[in-house]
Amino acid sequence: MRRHFSIGLLAVLPCICLVAQGPAEQFELCVKQFDEFTARFNGHHRSSVVDSGMVATPAPDRRQLLRSLMGTGLDPATTDVFIASVLDAAPTYELQLDGQPWFAHVTCDVSDTSNIYAIDFWLVRERSGMRRKWSILASSFDYEKESPLLFIGSKNHEVNFSQLLGKDILMEHGVAPYLGPPGVRHLFALQEGLKSMVWTIDAVTQVRMHLLQIPGWFAEVEYRPPPARDGWVTSGWNIVELRPMSDADKTMYIWHEILGL
Repeated sequence: MRRHFSIGLLAVLPCICLVAQGPAEQFELCVKQFDEFTARFNGHHRSSVVDSGMVATPAPDRRQLLRSLMGTGLDPATTDVFIASVLDAAPTYELQLDGQPWFAHVTCDVSDTSNIYAIDFWLVRERSGMRRKWSILASSFDYEKESPLLFIGSKNHEVNFSQLLGKDILMEHGVAPYLGPPGVRHLFALQEGLKSMVWTIDAVTQVRMHLLQIPGWFAEVEYRPPPARDGWVTSGWNIVELRPMSDADKTMYIWHEILGL
């Protein structure tokens, strides 16, 4: 039996939703904002400028930038060990997103004519030529004889997520505002009953990125808008779970936690 994911994932992917964009383009724009996290992780920081090209302050070093990514709930000792392992790696380790094992866990409110269900999608990002796309790797849709629901199994990896997005979100079947903090609205309009004229996605409630490509570690990342007064000191994207994980355990994580096998 498929394992249902009860742990929601906070979904604030900071993006600017342009009127002319469809949901697939919106999601890509939102995901591109994850580059800010990657830049900090890799020690890159765009210094603020006062005026006339005058740099206000020196750019922080990589240790400071890594610490700015850490969520407040992390164990300080684990954080210190993690930062040291990244800084002491030889050759220097940089976080890469293409061709690496990482996943997005998206939780949506999906409704039919009478009920609302919290449905989880596991998405994997792939390259198709020069393009990048998201594919559904697994979901918590199930099939019950008493109440048939559209089943999306763990082996439909070839299904492009954007192919399931029906009508443009600005058309007659608009969706409810995003339930997370402001910034992302009308995202993931999974319209026309997931191609069956029955279901609609009313809201995306949570999203987290699960990073398995960091050698020896597993990191779970969510978006938390920092106070404006903090400037660069805290990042919008925070690591909220961090634990040592071997390659063998990462394989088991994919099999059990993501595919539900």
